[in-house]
Amino acid sequence: GQTAEIDINLNGAGERVAGASLKLSFDPNKIEIIDQASNQAKTITQTDAFSLVINNQVEGGTITFNAVTDPTGPFLSGEVKIASIKIKAIQAGSSNISFDFTPGATSDTNVAGADSGTDLLSRVENATITITK
Repeated sequence: GQTAEIDINLNGAGERVAGASLKLSFDPNKIEIIDQASNQAKTITQTDAFSLVINNQVEGGTITFNAVTDPTGPFLSGEVKIASIKIKAIQAGSSNISFDFTPGATSDTNVAGADSGTDLLSRVENATITITK
């Protein structure tokens, strides 16, 4: 099937960022997360934006990614690519890749402020993939 790569970018909107927790969902009947060799992946591709990746896992239709900077910095600022997801079409149609995000919740997708220690995330941008096989 067709393949594509989706970048995960983080923008601190002027704030310094100390960490991020991502929870994404997708339809595993429509798309498969793959590695650079086109094999089914158990992780997504991380960049060197964060100094420590705590969790990076693809399981079923869920992607979990948690990473932090060194507590003394340097911290992230501006728009930064933190990871990418390579997908492969399994079945024609459309599929969402969606962030699990509720403003104020702490057990879903969050961005930790280096100065405030609070969740800076105010919105997410989900993706809808149109699949041709």
